Amino acid sequence: MKRILGLLFVGFVLGLAAAGLCVWKLLPRFMLTTQHSRLAFEETVVAISASAIEHGWRVPKIYDLQATFIVDNYEEMTRMKIVSLYGTDNAYRMLYPDEYKITAALLPWRIAVYEAADGTVYVARLNTGVLSMFYPGTTGEMMSGAAREGERIIEDIIE
Repeated sequence: MKRILGLLFVGFVLGLAAAGLCVWKLLPRFMLTTQHSRLAFEETVVAISASAIEHGWRVPKIYDLQATFIVDNYEEMTRMKIVSLYGTDNAYRMLYPDEYKITAALLPWRIAVYEAADGTVYVARLNTGVLSMFYPGTTGEMMSGAAREGERIIEDIIE
């Protein structure tokens, strides 16, 4: 009987270790999402900004990473911009209580628009829907809602 219990315990521990390893290896693939854009590079950046505003979101800043690298004397690369945006209602409700202020590190939501060497334009972003599953209560609900709204902002732009 002791032997069977010992084997069950070892099997349980090995199962937990295997599950943990799978999560460790696979989770990063689910945390970022990238898709082709239907539009050219600059059109994609403008369309994301316009769509965000149409959906009641703000676009506080667009970062031109390619230009920044050139100014810092790095070798020229393909075009890349980061569009920062947020929905003020969700952001305010999520950040108002002190216990949720730590989530400010996730804001604003950023969408990377980049051009590959072959000219293909991509739209990449943090998969906030998956991330919201790790936050209980109000924070998770608001992150999940913001993720759905964010996807609506870009649904006509991505393939």
